[in-house]
Amino acid sequence: MTLPQPAPAPASFRGLYAAVVGFGIEGRDAARFLQGEGVARLQILDRRSPQELEFELAELKVTAAVGSPDDLCLLSRLDAIVASQGIPRDLPLLRAAEQRGVPVYGPLGLFLDRCPSPVIGISGSAGKTTTTSLVGEMLRA
Repeated sequence: MTLPQPAPAPASFRGLYAAVVGFGIEGRDAARFLQGEGVARLQILDRRSPQELEFELAELKVTAAVGSPDDLCLLSRLDAIVASQGIPRDLPLLRAAEQRGVPVYGPLGLFLDRCPSPVIGISGSAGKTTTTSLVGEMLRA
């Protein structure tokens, strides 16, 4: 089975209307990134209420509208969505976005698209420290 591949990220999000789905650590970083790129409008979509997100929004100085990821009406206005890794890919909003051609990006994918250097990713539930040490030694050699 071949998984769908995300659309290439735009060279810049300047002037676009984008949404961040999930406003945890990764979502806050994505919001900062989008603002740094000059996004025209930013929509934060989270299960928590705007009042519950007030502190995080103020702390980041994010100017954004806050809504629910259940609000499919937003799709008609969005140019792009950045969804945190913890957001289920079968979320109705993300499925509807795919059907309507609204690209959905992950924060890690955006980082890798913008990173000017080669990247080595090491993941898994065991052995990361050993593997990282071995890769470091190989690169030194």
